[in-house]
Amino acid sequence: LCMDKFRTNNFLRSKGFAVPNNYLLSKESWLSCDEANRKTFLENLLKDNNLTLPLVIKPHDDGCSVMVSKATTLPELHKTLTEFFTSTKNAVLLEELIIGVELTVGVVGSDEVIALPPSMTVAKGGILSMEEKFLPGAGENQTPAPLSTQTLELVKKTMVDVFKAIAGQGYSRIDCFYQTAQQSPTGKERVVILEINTVPALTPATCLFHQAAEVGMKPMDLIDKIVELGLERHRQQHLNVAIGTAKTVVQDNQEESVTTTTPASSEKMSFKDPADNLTMKLF
Repeated sequence: LCMDKFRTNNFLRSKGFAVPNNYLLSKESWLSCDEANRKTFLENLLKDNNLTLPLVIKPHDDGCSVMVSKATTLPELHKTLTEFFTSTKNAVLLEELIIGVELTVGVVGSDEVIALPPSMTVAKGGILSMEEKFLPGAGENQTPAPLSTQTLELVKKTMVDVFKAIAGQGYSRIDCFYQTAQQSPTGKERVVILEINTVPALTPATCLFHQAAEVGMKPMDLIDKIVELGLERHRQQHLNVAIGTAKTVVQDNQEESVTTTTPASSEKMSFKDPADNLTMKLF
């Protein structure tokens, strides 16, 4: 599910979580539209789907800020989409640009889930680049994020609820925005979910290690915990298979027992001799 940002956001929206307005535009729809009509096409698309510029343009099935850009005008959107569809991608996600504090939060657990202290992401160009995410010294994350304790707890609770909603296992990193009541179109503070990173990188520059340190976990402590959760899930899967197999064997044995213990007095066997057409019945 989470490898498809469009499906994930629609699922989370159905569960009551705040997500950006978005639209998945297929390559076929874009290329089938004449160049002369694309301005009108885009205007109608935005109007029909409650989208306004600026917009974030990105793949719905990729990560690590690959091919992510921002369009602030209609000509810029037109140019970005034209360039995007020169790639092998068959669809592009057009997403509302959320204004607020951009956060990224590690979540760890399976049955018992905890959210680590959120980090505030600082994007120099407005959109976080791959280099800022992974190259040491290229990006900036402030951990914990400079928000009130009450706000941080709201963010962490939301992350745990999201992780449970998607039936998450092990660990992930969830990207989101925190909006104050003044920034939110609802007039109330809220946490807007951007995307769920299913297997986030654990490079030396990753904010997950910084977040873990805030709760007293060394880098190897976090890695050990992730490995333990994976092994536990592996054991549980094998146990479930074994239990399922055992139930099948018991059921088969019970059915066989019923078949073989039918009272002899109720059994009838017929033999037909083709020579004399005699039928014998044994009682």
